[in-house]
Amino acid sequence: MGKDLKGKEIGEGIVQQSNGLYVGRFVDRSGIRRSKRSKSLQVVRRWLSEASYGDRHSNLDNSTYMTVDAWLTCRIRIAKKPVKSRKNGGYR
Repeated sequence: MGKDLKGKEIGEGIVQQSNGLYVGRFVDRSGIRRSKRSKSLQVVRRWLSEASYGDRHSNLDNSTYMTVDAWLTCRIRIAKKPVKSRKNGGYR
């Protein structure tokens, strides 16, 4: 459990820095650490709960339980990949 500057516990994954900012962190499914900084504890708590919920419920392997945000992110990532044309020595 994280603590604020006065020693009060503020929740799992949330700490208060010496400059007064609250920082919320969690490690997502792919092992990347996500973090959010804000002056408001409520903003960090809301972001942490929404981000961890989205990470838990966005299953790319089983698309029946995929959220719209996860689908859109995946679709944009696929659309950005370059496609080699046959003319430039691509796929035959």
